[in-house]
Amino acid sequence: MVDGLISKQHNPEIIKALESLLITFQKNRNAAMDEFISFLSKKPMTTELINSIKTTAAETPTDAGVVILRDEIELTDFEAALTRVKKPLVFAYTPSLQKNADFLKAKLGEKVQLVRFEESGHALFADEPAKFNQMIRKQLDAK
Repeated sequence: MVDGLISKQHNPEIIKALESLLITFQKNRNAAMDEFISFLSKKPMTTELINSIKTTAAETPTDAGVVILRDEIELTDFEAALTRVKKPLVFAYTPSLQKNADFLKAKLGEKVQLVRFEESGHALFADEPAKFNQMIRKQLDAK
C-alpha cells in the first residue's frame, strides 16, 4: 500500500495545497498541525485523539518533518514505475484526487481498480472502515 500522489503536472491543485502546508509548517508548526488534522478526517475527532496525534507528531523533529513533507511534494512522479506494474493495483482516493485516479486509469487501464471514498478525509480507514476493509479483503482474495 502506498500513500502517494501523482506528479505536479497531473494534479497541481493538491501539490499547491501541500506546498502551502509546508510553508505553514516551517513558520508555525502548531498551525500546520491544526490544518493537517482538519484534513485528516471528515468525521469529528475526540479531543483525546487530536491530542494523541499532536503528541505523536511532535516526536518527529521539525527539520525532519520539513524533509518528509518536501519529499511528499517533490518525489511523486511514479510514471516510469507504473509501466512496470504487472499485478492488479487498487487506488483508493477521495474526490480531491480524482485527477490522480483518471491519470492512473488512462495509464493502466484494467490493471487498476479505482475505489472512491466520498465520505472520507485523508484517513480513509478511519472514516469509512467497512468500505476500506472490504476493499483490502477483495484485493487480497484476487488472483
